[in-house]
Amino acid sequence: MGRLLRLLALLLLRPLRREAFRVAVSVLGVALGVAVPVAIRLANESVLSAFAKGVDAVAGRATLTVQAGELGVPEELFPLLRADPAVAHASPLIQILAAVQGLPGELLLVLGVDVLSEQAFRDYRLAHPPATGEPLTLLTEPDAIFLARRFAEARGLEIGGRLTLLTPAGPRAFRVRGLLEAEGPAVALDGRFALLDIAAVQVAFQKLGHLDRVDLSLKPGADPVAVAGRLRTMLPAGLTVERPAARTTQVEEMLASFHLNLTVLSLIALLTGCFLVYNTMGIAVLRRRRSLGVLRALGLSRRGVAALIAGEAALLGAVGGLLGALVGGALSRAAVTAMARTVSQLYAFVRPEPPALTAGTLALGLLAGLGAALLAAAGPARLAAAVSPREALTPAPLLRRPRTAAAAAAGAALLAFAALLARPGPIGTPPVGGYLAALAAVLGAALLSPALLRALAA
Repeated sequence: MGRLLRLLALLLLRPLRREAFRVAVSVLGVALGVAVPVAIRLANESVLSAFAKGVDAVAGRATLTVQAGELGVPEELFPLLRADPAVAHASPLIQILAAVQGLPGELLLVLGVDVLSEQAFRDYRLAHPPATGEPLTLLTEPDAIFLARRFAEARGLEIGGRLTLLTPAGPRAFRVRGLLEAEGPAVALDGRFALLDIAAVQVAFQKLGHLDRVDLSLKPGADPVAVAGRLRTMLPAGLTVERPAARTTQVEEMLASFHLNLTVLSLIALLTGCFLVYNTMGIAVLRRRRSLGVLRALGLSRRGVAALIAGEAALLGAVGGLLGALVGGALSRAAVTAMARTVSQLYAFVRPEPPALTAGTLALGLLAGLGAALLAAAGPARLAAAVSPREALTPAPLLRRPRTAAAAAAGAALLAFAALLARPGPIGTPPVGGYLAALAAVLGAALLSPALLRALAA
């Protein structure tokens, strides 16, 4: 067994050392092809998890939400919503991202709530609750604010201290009346959370007469779909009525589309890696025809020769795949910042945690690299298996003339096909025609390259 492993090491590693530069380029090509989809996948998971966590925390027990984007919900519509026969509870909300004076770059998610109706939707637990009475009644003071305990302790804020928020009317000081434990909405935005009475928010942030949204909980037996449809017919145009989870679904669909587009584009990089592996293994077979003939003369079967070439390619693919997964993990930190900025601009502010590179991601990169390399090595392995024992006795084996004319014809056909696919506009999603056009263009250019090189050489 030891002799067999030593023989395999000589047959695999020694040729790779002699072709170190070409091998390194092939590994790098596979790594780049694997890194991009890994980075996008990790960034997607991190951003979507942060968004879903924030939506679930702030939504609480709401069955439906009524909102109107930046325009807001007119406050006079709240009694109409609360009086609907299917609505058990209604709670008006104002949700604002506020900058903190003295903490440059720090943003605080400020939630303005109606103290009387809030208990039916979200639970809050104060670190030091009052001995008597409902804790939320402390917010009825005009300048009272609750802070997430994690945020307050990290910045040296205590009960009774003051926090100044930057509002459209200028700096506004609030007195810290309570610290919230990391439960419910207090976990949103990684603990950067503040709770205010809705009247105080309307005055401080110039939101009089407008609400960001209204949360509704329905009576037992009420159909959310039917109630939402009825409310849409009653409300003015521009207002939406949907379940809180629908926002997460929208973001998930957007990120899935983004993921698909970048993944398809990254497959071009992986295809380039396949070409590099094919080139490396093809040249290796041509240079080792005499050695392969000797192995065949010594009794190595055609299948064994093919396995030898496939083993070399698998080694390249495994190293490239693992390296690509590691590079993808590093790239994901930049990708998650860009995705979080997009989600924050279109939906709601998110602050995702840095993506973690898991064993599953490493395995995915390894499998992608292996698959690409083995696919690329299929042709060279078949060529190596065709070497006969007499090749060992031929000083300079004659190579078959490549069929450049047939390859050029196929390449031209693929380029024409790509042009036809690119002419129509997108039809639905995903844009399969565009993806196929890009693939056909790459393959067509590759098939035309031998004829072009032969013409230039002449």
